[in-house]
Amino acid sequence: MHTAKEALYTRRFCLLALLTMLASFIVLRASHTQRVMAIDTTGTSVVISISGASGQAVFFPSLLTIHIYDTVIFVNQSTTPCAVAADDNSFSSPSIAHNQQWSTTFSILGAHSYHATSATSSNDMPIGEILVVADNVALLPTPQPQIEATALAIIQAGKHPPDVIQLPTTSTTVPGVHSHPQLSLQARLLSFPILAIASGMFALFIFLVLLIIVRFRRKHRAKQDDDEWIDDGFSDMYNTHAYQEATSSTALATLVAQKVQQTQEAKTVQPSQTPKIAWYRRLFQTIQTRTHKRDKDDEDDENYEYEA
Repeated sequence: MHTAKEALYTRRFCLLALLTMLASFIVLRASHTQRVMAIDTTGTSVVISISGASGQAVFFPSLLTIHIYDTVIFVNQSTTPCAVAADDNSFSSPSIAHNQQWSTTFSILGAHSYHATSATSSNDMPIGEILVVADNVALLPTPQPQIEATALAIIQAGKHPPDVIQLPTTSTTVPGVHSHPQLSLQARLLSFPILAIASGMFALFIFLVLLIIVRFRRKHRAKQDDDEWIDDGFSDMYNTHAYQEATSSTALATLVAQKVQQTQEAKTVQPSQTPKIAWYRRLFQTIQTRTHKRDKDDEDDENYEYEA
């Protein structure tokens, strides 16, 4: 019966450990997802400068590729105030004074053409285009001025520029553009082992705690079984004639050994419950103590009857 109870407790402990591991993994995964979302929605800042005289203002860079949730800062370095507005009305700035700036964050994918609203005529109106792409898309380098001029002329004519323009191109560095910390799918997959290691360490800790509890319960149960065997052995011996004939310590020790052997033959003893030398000593000491107590009680009864 004890074995069945211990098996039931062990199954409950294992179920509790599995639930704890699952809960810890869910919590770690949720925190990781929140961190990823926080990183994804926090872009970098890119500067577009507005330079030139009134009516001749130009944007640099005129063609720009950014990631979603990036912020574009328009800095007016021209001599006159200038305002910027998108052709699709996705953004519109107030008048930007000299050496002042205005910023906007892009949360919609796609191409956004814009122009300066302070130009004297539509022909003199400086234009530009911002291409917003997903985080897992590599940013395009800033093209050469010839390519920019060709693409802007096509955009100004109301047409879409081709994907490839047959002009020699070299990569140039855009001033004021900061590197964007991309969080690609590969980076997210590489961060997954960290969660697995943390969950594994927590599961190992739970397993060790449960193992200690199970071993302690088995040890305590084995001690209780030993005490029960001692009580059973003493009760059986107390009711036999051999107990009355055991008048010396040698005969009593022999009787104890015989009774232990009979008990082992009558019961199926598990390897972990095999009696040790300490068990024999405890049984012998218990029998001696109870024998002396019984002799004393018998002597007291005889004295009482004699006095009566």
